[in-house]
Amino acid sequence: MKRSLVVALTLIVSLATALDDYSSSFPFTDAAAHDFILAINDDQGLISPDQFGPIWIVGPMDDDPTIGEEAMIGEEGMHDRWIWRLYRLEGE
Repeated sequence: MKRSLVVALTLIVSLATALDDYSSSFPFTDAAAHDFILAINDDQGLISPDQFGPIWIVGPMDDDPTIGEEAMIGEEGMHDRWIWRLYRLEGE
């Protein structure tokens, strides 16, 4: 069931925006292929607003050459696709 939700999101979402207007537009087909999730809790429980919650988009924290050099961890890349305080998902 969880995987189905992620796959459904990948088909329609093209832009994710946070409350601070940070946004990320990347091929959301990467989300299904590389295990991005919508997270509402962490090891301590629900992610509160003071922890940049309540919803995050998070993905892998390792270098994965199958998604291209632009997606690598570093100053730019995969980690830039994480969205904290998710506010809006837009699709095409």
